[in-house]
Amino acid sequence: MNNKRKFSKKKLGKNLLIAGIVYLLLALSLFAYNRITDFRAGKFSEKVMEEMSEYIRSENTKKPEQHNQDTDKGIEESRENQAVRFEGYDFIGYLTIEKLSLNLPIMSDWNYDRLNISPCRYSGGVKTSDLVIAGHNYSSHFGNLSYLEKGDIVLYTDFSENTYRYRVELIEVLLPDETEKMSAGKYDLSLFTCNLSGQARVTVRCKKVNLFR
Repeated sequence: MNNKRKFSKKKLGKNLLIAGIVYLLLALSLFAYNRITDFRAGKFSEKVMEEMSEYIRSENTKKPEQHNQDTDKGIEESRENQAVRFEGYDFIGYLTIEKLSLNLPIMSDWNYDRLNISPCRYSGGVKTSDLVIAGHNYSSHFGNLSYLEKGDIVLYTDFSENTYRYRVELIEVLLPDETEKMSAGKYDLSLFTCNLSGQARVTVRCKKVNLFR
């Protein structure tokens, strides 16, 4: 009996050791995967930002043969709401958060595959003062949103090179099933991402300050 018990204990210990090693390898694999996808997403955003900057410069330096104030205004308003394709995806502008050293292109519409490579418009827009932008918690994207504080400045720039200035008013944490709260309320701009556990959404609420060129 004692030999059987010793054998069982050794077998159990061996199984627990193997399980621990497997768990550790899985954790390391997940960590490596997340770092790789974070790196790739950051490089993708950098590439799109370079193309986007060049596009904005070229579009805003074009000189029409004839100037008509009403026509020019109509063209500008159209461009403010347009989506432009870069690297096979449609984008509506870019976000600048100086405190976090971020310049990020914003895709026009979201799904989980797109979020893997770029922040996306979740709902709303600038003109309707209810723009909501979602991003992964990559360090190259929205991973440091929780470091923002009330009073910090967030900028959003469209393809007419209009820059909208927002001030952070509130940082809150929402549960995954509180999706209706993401686009509800009085805030002109909301940014959100998953926390490290993925069990909640870090949400930054902003109010528009002014518009400058």
